[in-house]
Amino acid sequence: GTCFKKTYYDPIQQHNQSILCLPDKIVINNHVMSLDEAPRVTHILEQSTNTVMENIRAELYNEIPVEELKNTLDVGEDYHELLEQHRWLDLDDDGYDEPYVVTYHKKLGKVLRIVARFDPEGIVYNSKDQVVRIKPVQYFTDFHCIPSPDGNYYSMGLGTLLLHPNEVVNSLSNCLLDSGKLANMQGGIIGN
Repeated sequence: GTCFKKTYYDPIQQHNQSILCLPDKIVINNHVMSLDEAPRVTHILEQSTNTVMENIRAELYNEIPVEELKNTLDVGEDYHELLEQHRWLDLDDDGYDEPYVVTYHKKLGKVLRIVARFDPEGIVYNSKDQVVRIKPVQYFTDFHCIPSPDGNYYSMGLGTLLLHPNEVVNSLSNCLLDSGKLANMQGGIIGN
């Protein structure tokens, strides 16, 4: 019942990208009210060794030796599982968390990239030049079919609506098969 569109600038392709992200690749706490309130949104990426190397050579990811990258792959596999977390971190130790995008290689256990997820004009200061608020740049747009009746984030889809008719059709099909089987069976009482 929920799907996502991720819109971002791709520095290697040098143009904007807009991709469909299915809900099995996006992890959000189910108890948040909206995407903007989520403290962390994780996008599960599968990138080939070539794509990871392109990002390393474009200086988007930290340097990792090719042998170390290839050692994480199983036999016959060429995709690395990366976790791209859109989250809040306090990297400057000022007591206020700022929005960042952290890319993490799951099998290596290494952070490949940390990049700011805010623009300078999104920072609000008070009269003492203290940061009051930072407005994060939102990469994801969420689309919902039917809002969840229990107030959870993930919505109900068409499959949930068709659940009961499917049960009825299955029951009717089973009854027809059972009655046909009984009608075709030869039965009776055999006496001595």
